[in-house]
Amino acid sequence: MKKLFYLFALVSAIVMSSCSSGSKLEFQVAAANKQCPMSQGPGLTISKICTEANNVVYVCDVDEYQANLSVEEMNTPEAMSVMKPAMIQSLTADPETQELIELVKDANYNLVYRFVGSPSNAQVDIVIYPHEL
Repeated sequence: MKKLFYLFALVSAIVMSSCSSGSKLEFQVAAANKQCPMSQGPGLTISKICTEANNVVYVCDVDEYQANLSVEEMNTPEAMSVMKPAMIQSLTADPETQELIELVKDANYNLVYRFVGSPSNAQVDIVIYPHEL
């Protein structure tokens, strides 16, 4: 995921300063989506980056056999209580993601990580709200 956030930071450097926060973010999302699919390790691929309403959505395909992980099992309170804080900590601790975080907060968008399992087609969304960043 670090590669993806680095890509976001690079793309944001070329966005014109006269654009609104929302349009800057939309531009970044469109540019980042052109880089898809992006492998994030064994069994995990970011297949699409898009906006849906006020959300930046990362669609992450999970090969449940290769990753030895069931997406359905990710949708439990126990798993969420570990995964979401770890994702927030990773985002906020990495200097390369600071510009992305600021654009997301300025535009009042949420970050949504949508994990889609294969072959199960199970889906789980982890939503990070601007005030959590």
